[in-house]
Amino acid sequence: MNTGRFELYTPIHKALRRLMSNMVVNGGAADWRDPEQVASIQAQWDLTMMLVASHHHHEDEFIHPLLAKAAPGAHREIEREHEEQSRTRADLAEFLGRIASCTEPECARQLLGAEFVRALYLYYADLLQHMHREEVDAQRLLDAHYSPAELAHLNKQIVASVPPNEMMATIDAMFPALNLDEQTAILGGIKADAPPPAFAAISDRVHQAIGDDAWAKLAHRLGA
Repeated sequence: MNTGRFELYTPIHKALRRLMSNMVVNGGAADWRDPEQVASIQAQWDLTMMLVASHHHHEDEFIHPLLAKAAPGAHREIEREHEEQSRTRADLAEFLGRIASCTEPECARQLLGAEFVRALYLYYADLLQHMHREEVDAQRLLDAHYSPAELAHLNKQIVASVPPNEMMATIDAMFPALNLDEQTAILGGIKADAPPPAFAAISDRVHQAIGDDAWAKLAHRLGA
């Protein structure tokens, strides 16, 4: 077994937990009779589910072949859960769309919103357990069969496949959810690999995402 470790799942999962936590809190507090608040929840939903679906796609395409090579069939349960969660997201998206276009009396829209939020809680609970299994069981299997350098290389392949707009949305969601050590490791890796103009653009986005105080600590660590 490798003595080192490259955390393949944890950073992006922290981003998804942050987005989902914000959404369930905001959904529970929303006045679903207010079209502006419904539109805000819809925008949060669209962003969060785009990143969740993209992350699952990256796992299916890049990580699961390594799991299957390490232990045939090890990826199947994760992929089954991805399929189930995809169906749940589609159902929730349809439900949220019905609320947004609802022509019922205002009180009915509030009741529908409460029903949507309860369903959202259950989806989030399922997603939390799913991510925990990946971070513990799947990561352990990867650590047993691949070196940290191999997993870091795989992560670079995943990052290279992400379109620029999605990458910026990921930075916005992820960096405020990371501790200073994690921020330093990720941005330090980008600094080592990216051309200076690209690193400068990413650094500016990180600065905006985490605020001045946190950026000052991170910049000091990086010598930026």
